[in-house]
Amino acid sequence: MKKPDASFEVIACDPTSRAVIHVPHSSTLIPAWVRDHILLTDQELVRELAFMTDARTDEIACAAADNATVRPWIFLNRRSRLVVDPERFPDPADEPMAAPEIGMGAVYTRTAHGGILRDDDAAHHEALLDRYFRPYATALTQLVEERLAALGQVTIIDLHSYPLVALPYEQLHHPDAARPECCIGVDPTHTPPALKDAASAAFATLGEVGVNEPFAGTYVPLAFYNEGDIRVTSVMVELRRDTYLEVAGGMMSVTGMLTTLIDTVDAQP
Repeated sequence: MKKPDASFEVIACDPTSRAVIHVPHSSTLIPAWVRDHILLTDQELVRELAFMTDARTDEIACAAADNATVRPWIFLNRRSRLVVDPERFPDPADEPMAAPEIGMGAVYTRTAHGGILRDDDAAHHEALLDRYFRPYATALTQLVEERLAALGQVTIIDLHSYPLVALPYEQLHHPDAARPECCIGVDPTHTPPALKDAASAAFATLGEVGVNEPFAGTYVPLAFYNEGDIRVTSVMVELRRDTYLEVAGGMMSVTGMLTTLIDTVDAQP
């Protein structure tokens, strides 16, 4: 299901699957009217996208879905996170990454290295939220509501990647964090121990698996997060990019691991 010029795509799959793979940061697409407000040169923007894009996570998600016993649902962001970041809290007061020295709330104002990405323009900020952030959040909320109505439970697998060497903006937020081959992000309310353990086991052969390090938490739509609705469970999977981009057969390996996690989620009673 993809609407014309939509900033997202919902890939509908097996109606009996409780799994939704969320892929928020794989795109490099920036619409022209948004590009006009970005202060980087074309060369600088290409470099910034290379730093900030979760490269090929959309391919990993789709390939894993193809291989799963019960095909999961997929929710893909079709715009770069430099347009809006759908995983941030929209209110800067609630979002630690919106701090002026980091500048990475729902609408980024700074680059990975602390430079100015765009002016802190309130009108443009609001236009981006209206055009991209809010419709995206609404659509993902509706998908979860539909899955809950059908099955009574939903598990979000929130798929990301990160570089081997910490970027400067990361060092501002968590300067001493380890960088294992895989990071599992958990939430105290929405990630039950069995889900954390299943994710850790699925990616154990990749190497060291950390929990909430270097990145913590996982995505839950605000409508369910604010209510603490435990029918919605979620786990974040962060893959270190070198493990699948720089190793022969790496893409196939991590795809198989994600398939294992999907199958475990859908096999649970």
